[in-house]
Amino acid sequence: MSEFNIPNKLISVTQMTIENTQSQVRIQTDLSELIATKKGLRQGDSLACLLFNLALEKAVRKAGIQTSGTIFYKSVLLLAYADDIDIIARSRTALKEAFLSLEIAAGETGLRINEKKTKYLATRESKNQQRYFQIKNFNFEAVKDFT
Repeated sequence: MSEFNIPNKLISVTQMTIENTQSQVRIQTDLSELIATKKGLRQGDSLACLLFNLALEKAVRKAGIQTSGTIFYKSVLLLAYADDIDIIARSRTALKEAFLSLEIAAGETGLRINEKKTKYLATRESKNQQRYFQIKNFNFEAVKDFT
């Protein structure tokens, strides 16, 4: 958070809301014993989206991929909304390089790529269009369109 110039007071308040938290599980009317939460946030925590977006922004910056301008003047561009990122590239090679740098930066930040939710869309169809696009040990399903 300090890398984004967030005031120390807000960082401290955020840490206090996360540290030393305990949870209980309710089954009908019965409550479990207290469970110490050592990692992560409670489901539905209002800070979850903010902290995730900060982590994602850090990974994107660390990957060194351009996030502004148009694809007409660059070989790779990122388009992001919430937890979805589109890597727009002019070539498969540029796409692979961008993906690998983003995957490394995301891993260093504690984020993982969800292979099952990741798709590959080619704007130009070729006669030998593959069903999957492989990068390292990832196999991304090729699709003709997406929402």
